[in-house]
Order: sequence, then C-alpha cells, then structure tokens
Amino acid sequence: MRLLKLTLLPAASVAAASALTWVLWPHIRPSPSPLFFLAVMTSTLFGGLASGLVATAASTMSIALIFVAEPGLPFDTAKDDAFRLIAFAAVSLFTSSMVTKRNRAEAYLRSIVTTAVDAIITIDTQGVIHTFNPAAERMFGYSAAEAAGQNVRLLMPQLYGDEHDGYLDRYLKTGEARIIGAGREVVGLRKDGTTFPLELSVGKMDHLERFTGVLRDLSDRRQLEWALAEAQIDERRHIAQELHDNVGGDMTGIGLLAQSLQSQLVKAQSPLADKAQDLVTTIGEAHKKLRSAIRGLMPVDAMPEGLMVALANLARQTEAVHHVSCQVECEKPVHLGDPSVAKHLFRIVQEAVNNAVRHGKPACITISLGQVDDRLEIVVADDGRGMENTSERHDGIGLESMRHRARLLSADLIIQSREGGGTTIVCRVPLPAIAAGRESRAHLGRSLNAKR
Repeated sequence: MRLLKLTLLPAASVAAASALTWVLWPHIRPSPSPLFFLAVMTSTLFGGLASGLVATAASTMSIALIFVAEPGLPFDTAKDDAFRLIAFAAVSLFTSSMVTKRNRAEAYLRSIVTTAVDAIITIDTQGVIHTFNPAAERMFGYSAAEAAGQNVRLLMPQLYGDEHDGYLDRYLKTGEARIIGAGREVVGLRKDGTTFPLELSVGKMDHLERFTGVLRDLSDRRQLEWALAEAQIDERRHIAQELHDNVGGDMTGIGLLAQSLQSQLVKAQSPLADKAQDLVTTIGEAHKKLRSAIRGLMPVDAMPEGLMVALANLARQTEAVHHVSCQVECEKPVHLGDPSVAKHLFRIVQEAVNNAVRHGKPACITISLGQVDDRLEIVVADDGRGMENTSERHDGIGLESMRHRARLLSADLIIQSREGGGTTIVCRVPLPAIAAGRESRAHLGRSLNAKR
C-alpha cells in the first residue's frame, strides 16, 4: 500500500495530466501547467508528502518534455510554468504536512480515548453529549450512537441531573467552578435503570466551549469497602452476643447469689450484711456498664426506625454522662430499610457528638434528622468554642472515620464553624446513592455465592 501511494499514484496522476494536456493543447497553449497542478495536488492529498514530491518531479519533467517537443514556445513561458508549478507544489506540500500532523494528532488522541480504561465523555455548554468512548459504552450500556446528541442527564438519576444543570448555568453566568478542575463522587444511571457509584473529574476545553468528563466506576471498590465494614459489624455483633449470653448470664447469676447472701445475712443480723449490700450494688453497677458496652457495640436495632431510636438513646446518654444538653429534632419519622446505612450514619453522629463534647466544651448540642428533597440530611450543631477557637487538631482518626463512612454512602460531609461560636457538621446522603449501595452489595453477594 505504501509503495502504491509512493509510485503508482503520482505516476498515474502525472500520466493523466500529460494525456489531457496533449488532448487539450490547442485550447491551453502555450501554458501546460494547470493540469499538472491538479496532478500534484491529487498526489499530495491522497498519497502524502513523498507522493507529492514524486509528482512534482515527474510534472516538471513532463512540462520540460512538452517545451522540447514544441520548440516554438517562448522560453519565458516555460520558465514561468516551472516556477508556478514548483511554488504550487511547495504550498501543497506544506498544506499536506500540516494536515498530516493534525490527522496524526487526532488519531493519537482518538486512540487514547478509545483504549482508555476509564469512561471519557465530552459535552457542550447545553449538556449535549458529543464523545462517548468504548469504556463509557461498557459502563452505562448505551452505544456511542445512542448517547451522542442526548443530554448528559441521561446518565444520572434525576437528583444529580438537576444539580448538574445548576452547575452548568452557574458556571456559564458567573464563571464559578464547583466541580470543574476537581473530582467528586456521584451516582450513575445505567441503561437498565440500575445505579452505581462513580468518581467524576471534569475539565473544560476553552477553545471549543466543551467539557470533558472522566468517570471511574467505584462499584468494586465500594463493594470491598462495604464487605470490610460489614465484617467489622458482624465481629461487633458476635462480641456483643458473646458478652450478652456468657458474661451477662454469669453477671446475672452472681448478682442473684449476692442478693440471696445479703438477705440471709440480714435475717441473721450479721454485721456483714452492709458489706454484702455494697457487693450487690457493685455487681449491679458492673452489670449496667456491661449492658452499656453491649449497646455501644450494637447501637442501632435492625428495624426501620432503628436510627431514630439510637439517636434518642445517644442524646440521653450524652446528657447523663457529660451533663450537656443534647436534643434530637426530627419533624417527620425517618425510616431506613437498610440497617447498614443506619449504622454508618449513627457512627458519624456519635463521632460528631463526641468531638463536640471533647473539644468544644458546649452547653447544648442539637441533632437534626430529616429528608430534604431526595436527600437524607443529618445536622449536628453545638454552641461550644468552635474549630477556630480551640488549639486541638481536628484531623485525627475520628474525622477521618467520619469521612470514610460518608464516602461509603456517597454522602457530602460538611464541617464548619458557626457564627457566634460552635461547630456545625452536616451529612447529606442522596437517596439514589443508598439504592446504589444496596444494589452493589446485592451484586457482591451474588458474586460470592457464585464463587462458592
């Protein structure tokens, strides 16, 4: 193929130009160069630089032969024709060189986009999809032909679609970039209607007024993280069950024996009766601490209202232990059908309350629970010293644990100081993300069962 372009194409083009020149010579005499211009241009465009150079050399020789065969033609005409041909060839070759470089660059970029493991999508300022690479086809289930020309909202649940339109409008009007140049976790919507967690990075192509999105499916990572989290919860459940059945049973038996001994000593009017009563009291307090430890291991009951009940218990415990007013506000009942989500949300709130008591020294803590649009929102606010007015660092294990649990839920976690003092921690969980997590865990369960 390369030899064909290098030799046969320019030879055929120049031969055709020569033949037409002899046929049309009475009409184009005394300048034969125009037809050879076409031969050079054809060879350059379709054969490349080398083919164009061969055509230029062959055309120059053909023009020379024509002037040799026609001795009556003026020399200046031959010279001008040769110069015009060479100049035209130079322009054609330069143009071909630029086109070749551009084509190579486009082919290089196309190969990167086509072979990329991550999904790559480009949209315009209206949100219309223009590029949809093979990885995106595999990820969402749409072919490139199906996705092209559609609004990018096609690939996300309604909640995220509304937010995306708001981001675009705000950026185009104010230049304020919320997600451009940064990554964030969102929820994707496949063609079959299932949702899944995504990591999204967005960039802007200024010269084209288009946006490029690079998406990575987090399903496998989330499944592994959820599996690890579930293993930890199962281990806590196992420990709590062992403490309740074994140690708790022993403590109950010891308490009954101590009460029996104390009653007998009282009847016998023994001076050791008071000591026995102290023993009964001590055993009872130890049993309460044991029950509290068991409740700490499994704070949320596996029922729809389990999170509300657990938060109310946390508020009472905070008031009793730390002597800080702690209130739970929940205008409408919030029922969660996924116990794992409820447990992670409770741990986020528990850590927020513990941080407030430990670092902020507040007089009052408020826990708010409710649903705002398609999001479950939990707010923990205190009137303490605030993050800016305390010398302790707040980026330790506790906050990292909160962020980790928020990522598991594809939730937004916002930590900020309040005006007038105190700290507010807001956790917003998209309800579609809860469904996506449930679908991912179900998929993980099916995969594990298949392997077994």
